[in-house]
Amino acid sequence: MIFWLARTLLLVSLAPQDVPAELFDCPPMQAASCRCNDRPPFVMYRSVAPGVGSIPRLSLALRDSSESGRRNAAQELGRIRSGDVVTPLIAALADGSCEVAAAAAWSLRGRTDQRAAAPLRHALIHGGCLLRARAAEVLESFPGTEASAALLTALGDADSRVRSPAARTLGAFRERGAVLQLIAAMRDTSEHVRAASAEALGRIGDQRALGVLTVALHDAAKAVREAAATAIGRLGRGRP
Repeated sequence: MIFWLARTLLLVSLAPQDVPAELFDCPPMQAASCRCNDRPPFVMYRSVAPGVGSIPRLSLALRDSSESGRRNAAQELGRIRSGDVVTPLIAALADGSCEVAAAAAWSLRGRTDQRAAAPLRHALIHGGCLLRARAAEVLESFPGTEASAALLTALGDADSRVRSPAARTLGAFRERGAVLQLIAAMRDTSEHVRAASAEALGRIGDQRALGVLTVALHDAAKAVREAAATAIGRLGRGRP
């Protein structure tokens, strides 16, 4: 027990790139998640934010044969806020695993490197469901005509988990060109899409939405009623 506690204290004091993988009896990039011969995973790489020095190793791990290893690498790259993590994350958007690609998309959120914009728009239209949903959210960081066009297309997606964030991001863009489609989305079968559309209409602030929002005050779903009330309040104040 003393040995395990001592090893834990040692590892906590190290930066992630300095943690010796042999202490885990694991390959370097698996040390973040595996149990290492059934030993309790007292310390994982993600316990301390990885640094720029971790980028080459994490980029290499994105080509690992293990899906979980690649997903973990994409997630860890997302925690690094300096250095070029965008290049490997863009490449990971094309991963054959939707979960890995979605993790890469999520790790691009909040970034401003415009190289990610086109791949995210492509992922929104052509990716698997989880990837499309993540791309719809992350595109909020990359506003523009092309992003709005892709999101408008996504409002017609077969999966409500994609339509909902698409509506919300269009609202974040204050995209007036989306008003009519968002009004139509207020009749969506999914309450999540209706609520997101009401929220978006409130943020855009177009008076054409007042009628459908008033009707939504009587929606069967509480979330929709609340979103509609908030949106109407915004329209009344004239401050989206």
